[in-house]
Amino acid sequence: MAKIKKETNKKEEKKEVVFITKELKRKETDSEEFVKIKAFFIILVIILVLLGLLALLNGNFVTKDYSEETTTTTTTTVTYDSSLLTVDRVFNVTDKSYLVLFYNSKDEAEKEYVDGLIDKYDDSTTKLYKVDMSDPMNKTYYNESGTENTSPSTSKDIVITRTTLMTIKKKKVTKYQTDKAEMAKVLNTKKDE
Repeated sequence: MAKIKKETNKKEEKKEVVFITKELKRKETDSEEFVKIKAFFIILVIILVLLGLLALLNGNFVTKDYSEETTTTTTTTVTYDSSLLTVDRVFNVTDKSYLVLFYNSKDEAEKEYVDGLIDKYDDSTTKLYKVDMSDPMNKTYYNESGTENTSPSTSKDIVITRTTLMTIKKKKVTKYQTDKAEMAKVLNTKKDE
């Protein structure tokens, strides 16, 4: 029995020593500074995890294809039609003699007729310019029910009521045609004829 008591005493002493060392460690680690540092690092880790999740979600939902990188290139060719004028520039052309065809592209029948005339015109000595009266910049000069000015001397004097062909030489209107047959004769003239 004495032997059993000694073994229990040794076990109890070991438990007591282990308990005392744990208490000492707990007291050392529970200092106020240690608790603040521990809380700081815990908060820092939580913030970093949240930022990581936010970056991951943002990458997946905003770009939608986080793992697949696809590049799409769109090339747009800009074309400039130098034969298309605005009414403000009709008298600013540098050519000495030229034709200006005023038309309304919103009227499909008129647009087809004018396109046909333009396609047939082949005179390299007298350039043909077009003015689309449906363009918002030209609308103030277009009055279907008004009275047209057949001899304008400046762009501000121009009033167009229908499809019109002007022949301009040295910045002056020399011919003003609204008759489609007459316009067709002038524009069907080939260089060879």
